[in-house]
Amino acid sequence: MDLLLINLPSEIIMKVEDYIKDEKKIKLYFLNKKFYKSNYDNIFKVIENRIRLDSYIRKMLRNDLSYFLLLYIKKIDFENLMKKKITYKKIKMNYAEYLKKLINIYGCNKCRKVFNM
Repeated sequence: MDLLLINLPSEIIMKVEDYIKDEKKIKLYFLNKKFYKSNYDNIFKVIENRIRLDSYIRKMLRNDLSYFLLLYIKKIDFENLMKKKITYKKIKMNYAEYLKKLINIYGCNKCRKVFNM
């Protein structure tokens, strides 16, 4: 799913949402930042249940989506995540080293600022 933000007034989004089935409503969360942020608890539940943590973070880094990444790390236990060990390309490292490596590989400058790296 592409994470494209379009600036639409909340009133229009609410009107459109009334006519859409529940399973399609999740796509409306990405229409603008205000709507996304106000519905982030619902989005977070979907992310936690359907997407592996590493895959989600890699996608955010690959596309340099610092806003989405920042909201996500505020919601999770980030300190414990940084202590986690991971194997990447047959090399064992802690999660902080893994993030630095991905940031350098993908050249994501906005996300680098989120992690202060």
